[in-house]
Amino acid sequence: MEHFHEPATNLIVFLNYTKDKLWKLTPGSVKSFPWKKAESVALHELQILGKETLKWSFLAWFAFSWLSDILYSLSRNKELMIPFGVFVGIIITKYVDQISQEFVLDDHKDGSISWRILGISCFLVLVKVISMLFSGRNDFLLHCANGGLMQVLWNWRNLPKLDGEKSVES
Repeated sequence: MEHFHEPATNLIVFLNYTKDKLWKLTPGSVKSFPWKKAESVALHELQILGKETLKWSFLAWFAFSWLSDILYSLSRNKELMIPFGVFVGIIITKYVDQISQEFVLDDHKDGSISWRILGISCFLVLVKVISMLFSGRNDFLLHCANGGLMQVLWNWRNLPKLDGEKSVES
């Protein structure tokens, strides 16, 4: 049974030998470089870039989806459902946001995302998907979800910015 593990140990010995050989050939300036600081700066910048990418892709998806829902309502002669559904969606989102502020402590000083706003937006996307799939495109629910997502985007825009994120936007 031991002979099955011999190739793995030979590979580990070879890799350790290669690592030691490369370390000896590496210049001193590379060895003394502050790699941990560079890693933390790179991870911070990638996190900011990821947040911006998420925000803009969500905005693009919402814009195309909203336009599709409006065109669908216009084609079905249900134009009056658009402002009524958007208004109800905005009111419901404001109400849920105020209630969730009491239960969820959101501190943006540490650089974390707002889980409260993310949860509300996931719920609204779920309402939108369910209304499209199961009830044959219920116009009222689609426009309620669109109004709620518009309110979520408005709340997301008004979140306090981090000092590191300001440098990326400029």
